[in-house]
Amino acid sequence: MEGHNDLPIEGGHVMSRYGLQGVFFSLFFTVLTYCFPSVANVLLNASGHAEGLILSIIGFVGMLIALGLINTYLTESIWNIEMNDSGHALHGLVLFILLFVSSFPQLIAYHMFPGPLTFLVMFVIYLPIHGYLALSVASVFVPYRDENVWFEPRTNY
Repeated sequence: MEGHNDLPIEGGHVMSRYGLQGVFFSLFFTVLTYCFPSVANVLLNASGHAEGLILSIIGFVGMLIALGLINTYLTESIWNIEMNDSGHALHGLVLFILLFVSSFPQLIAYHMFPGPLTFLVMFVIYLPIHGYLALSVASVFVPYRDENVWFEPRTNY
């Protein structure tokens, strides 16, 4: 995943961009950790197991498409990179898997040291991590690969 490691922007701007992109995904996984089991339980129990399973699968695919669309939008607006307008479900699936696996230490910390301080510290630590992973996944879905110019940096700050 070359390209974003060689950004022409120095130091703090890169970390703040990773953090900015990571805010959404950190919030997303926090909500998902606490809400998904309850929502899945309601769907399975309220509408029967077969219908609830189908609704859960439809909801999961919708979530993957939404993740791909949101990451595309964030990458285009924060990094000024032109993205593909297709493949959002695959984009969302790859991003979901990477973010899920990378969040295991965060989940372990939540369960070992429950409390608001652990939540706040882990949330802040994972902002740039989630942003970096989101940009890494997005770099796979750039419509073209030119080794000399990965993207034109935004000049109107």
